Amino acid sequence: MTTRRTTQYSAFFLSCLFFATGLLSNSHAADYGIRIGNSISQSLSLDSLKKGSGVPWVDGSEPGPESAYDWVRLHRQCDSIVKPKYAIIVTRYHFITWKAYRITNNRTRVNYYKDKIYKVIGTDTALKTEYEATIKGERNVFDFDEQNPLKSGPWNFKDIVAASFLPLIIRDAKAAGTKLIILKNKSYLYTVEPQLETPEMKQYNKDLADYLNANGVIYLDYVQSNIFTKADYGGEWDDHLGPTGAVKWSNLIKIDMQAISEGKKAPLQMGTPSTRILKYGSVMTSPRNNILTITNGRMMRVSHDQNLWNLSGRKTELK
Repeated sequence: MTTRRTTQYSAFFLSCLFFATGLLSNSHAADYGIRIGNSISQSLSLDSLKKGSGVPWVDGSEPGPESAYDWVRLHRQCDSIVKPKYAIIVTRYHFITWKAYRITNNRTRVNYYKDKIYKVIGTDTALKTEYEATIKGERNVFDFDEQNPLKSGPWNFKDIVAASFLPLIIRDAKAAGTKLIILKNKSYLYTVEPQLETPEMKQYNKDLADYLNANGVIYLDYVQSNIFTKADYGGEWDDHLGPTGAVKWSNLIKIDMQAISEGKKAPLQMGTPSTRILKYGSVMTSPRNNILTITNGRMMRVSHDQNLWNLSGRKTELK
């Protein structure tokens, strides 16, 4: 009896071992995606990402920090046993390569962002060492002047990319077999004050696109889309999208993710001029009955009381 039980326990142990080994060797032990970014990214519906890609999505966003947080968050996810199939990092302007932007502190709370980043790093001493080595000697920057973007941080992509967190982001996604998507949202400047986009900013975007394409990274440049208006933002010079802007953005990502999941080039993938933006047309709202009407004939009933466009994406309803 003892021998039989020992054999059963040994078989059970071996099956567990083989199962664990399979997980460890499988880059896609579970098909899911992760949305990474700061509070800007939280307007991007997780439900729309799921409907477009066919897999569930989790939220890896954190209000405040920028590219340093994006890297450590992606690293921890890609270093786990259950690795993501997709990872979207939402960024703005040149923040994905501006490594000193919001890396250690807030203007009033000395370790505010540093604590958020260290919370993700946890007990991973190797990651902590690499993070500290990367930011060594950098002076943290919190402010960004949207009306004078060239005065804020370095814009010469080729001079700064090697020392930024972007190569580390790409490295970790490749090692995990995760399809990496860099998404640049359309900020208030590009929508309302497009004349402020300088030749230097355009050159940066071209160089970024070339670099990502060369490294097998999908670059969704939503600056190309012309469906956003001033009314879609949270306020003047506020890059956070309001309710109508969040719905538009989430509809766009659903279509783009569907193309990506089918192995096709997404309509707003950099290098592909968008021809589908006219599909959405203008947006009209009726405050009295809370109906959002899109001119292609689709109608969506929305209610702020029901919180249908909850910024976490958990309750967003996009039929």
